[in-house]
Amino acid sequence: MNNVMKHEDFEKCCNEIKAQGYTIIRNFIKKDDIELLLKDTESFNRNKMRSTTGNEIIDSKLTLTPHKNSINFCNIIFNKTVEKFCKYFLNDIFYRSIPQKLPNYSLNMSIVRSSGKDLLTFHRDDRNPPSNSKEVSNLQFAVALEKSDENNGCTVCVPGSHLFDFYVKDIEKYNKFNFVLQPGDLMIYDGRLWHSASTNYSDRTRWKFFFGYSRWHLKQTYDYTKNINTNILKNLTLNQKLILGFHSITKITDNEDDGAGQRGNLDYAEKKYLDELSSRET
Repeated sequence: MNNVMKHEDFEKCCNEIKAQGYTIIRNFIKKDDIELLLKDTESFNRNKMRSTTGNEIIDSKLTLTPHKNSINFCNIIFNKTVEKFCKYFLNDIFYRSIPQKLPNYSLNMSIVRSSGKDLLTFHRDDRNPPSNSKEVSNLQFAVALEKSDENNGCTVCVPGSHLFDFYVKDIEKYNKFNFVLQPGDLMIYDGRLWHSASTNYSDRTRWKFFFGYSRWHLKQTYDYTKNINTNILKNLTLNQKLILGFHSITKITDNEDDGAGQRGNLDYAEKKYLDELSSRET
């Protein structure tokens, strides 16, 4: 699961994300790994899902933060190919207190979801104001755990909408693209891309693991440095500590003990990591 893709394939995918807002990598996850992910998914508690454009609860199967107790889901969010895309699009080149070869972005969201009978309306995952900037602030991923098609609630997008400098509107005017995926396929998209999920007309589930990352200074959906199983926490590598956001925990003061400036360095990240481990031992 951790093989890094060839440079020419990587470059092609990056160009597609820049031009149309998304790309698809077929057969990203092996069948055996998918079975482990589905087995974990069956054991999770379910959360209610609210509409993306209102307060009503919609028909959907949903689990928040599936990686917090699952090493199998952690293996996905810490995947080296995923990391390569994120460093390319999200690493801050002015973050000089951490070497550029390491990640300085952070995990921003993690859910596993299956469409229900209610349509998920078009929306953007990136909460920044719309812009046609070539810079990406939020990069989203989704691994299909089951077949996803027009009949069971596949993801739908408006190609190129990541460069629109206005919020979602007049959706009927635009051509759409359906993400028809086989188990193990990976879709990657700019968080500004307009997308939705169609109605599930079938009696089949359509489990898909959605996870995303953002630049270090953007607020995480949850504090992933705390919202993770202790046994997983104890075995994190340096890169994994950074991806969870230990370097970007907001500094309480400008005390020199934490280093100068607002950007945490590697010592700061390790200190926060050890503080979190210590807090669980008391």
